[in-house]
Amino acid sequence: MVSPTNLASNSQMAIDISSGVLPLTSQSELNAKVELMLVFKKKKAIDLNCTMDVVVSSQELQTVQCN
Repeated sequence: MVSPTNLASNSQMAIDISSGVLPLTSQSELNAKVELMLVFKKKKAIDLNCTMDVVVSSQELQTVQCN
């Protein structure tokens, strides 16, 4: 949760929010074990890195890019 007291310790976040657009970055990893017809067993991993801008006034996502 973002509160005015938290903003005092992070001046860049306060600048971003006052500009009206808050840039965010997220990272996630999904690990799975796949078994196909009881014959093939594989381990798979997927990494997802996303950047997005949140328009503060409308609370909408803008410019979402994921790799």
